[in-house]
Amino acid sequence: RYEDVVVTYRKALRLAPQASRWRRRLTWLSNMGRALERLARYEEALDSYREALQVHREFGRNECLQITWLNDAGHVLQRVGRHDEALESYREALEICRRTDCAGRQKADCLESIGLSLSELGRYEEALAFCREALDIYRKLPNVDQDRGDCLLRVGNVLYWDGRFEGARESYCQALEVCRRLKGAERRQADCLVSIGKAQVMLDRYAEALASWEEALEFYRRVGGGQEDQSDCLEEAVRELRDAMGSHEEDAQ
Repeated sequence: RYEDVVVTYRKALRLAPQASRWRRRLTWLSNMGRALERLARYEEALDSYREALQVHREFGRNECLQITWLNDAGHVLQRVGRHDEALESYREALEICRRTDCAGRQKADCLESIGLSLSELGRYEEALAFCREALDIYRKLPNVDQDRGDCLLRVGNVLYWDGRFEGARESYCQALEVCRRLKGAERRQADCLVSIGKAQVMLDRYAEALASWEEALEFYRRVGGGQEDQSDCLEEAVRELRDAMGSHEEDAQ
């Protein structure tokens, strides 16, 4: 249980001398932060990640490791709606990426996170620039198809929120192409198809939207495992769209 995990790590942190066991403290603080997130105790999780960051800054040498805690803190801030603070944390992580020889995947993750924060703040053009920079990195890296697909989906979302529905549809379709090549990615394919359908509705392409949603429904039914609510909502949307299309045809006649 996550509550027990938190209690155990708190005891360990109280007993361990900070200077002599700082590496273990980093592990304990990180694990405790994730357990606290699971318990929706976000302020405490944020404190854990920030303490881990402080410990590493005092005793550690590999600056690239700080990116993890900065991103973890950013994700928590994002979750509680503190988007400006999340953006600041992600930007700090990106600065470390740019001045050190950190992995390209870490840099792409920072760029994508900044894009998400900017989109939450309604700064869509800036968000697109960061997401597309992340996408360029993913395209050059091996074995990151899942990340590339997720990034394409995120680009589509930003375009959709900005009212650029054709561009959103194209990005969603590219994401779907990537996901179709992945093993065990039925849930991701369904999510792409739902998004494609939403964009097609906004473009008045109702028959195409219906086909996308019906295919997504098949994936959700096949996957199961907690997708029942999603499937039910989509079934209702499909029924409403069919009814609307039927009414439109009757009016046309």
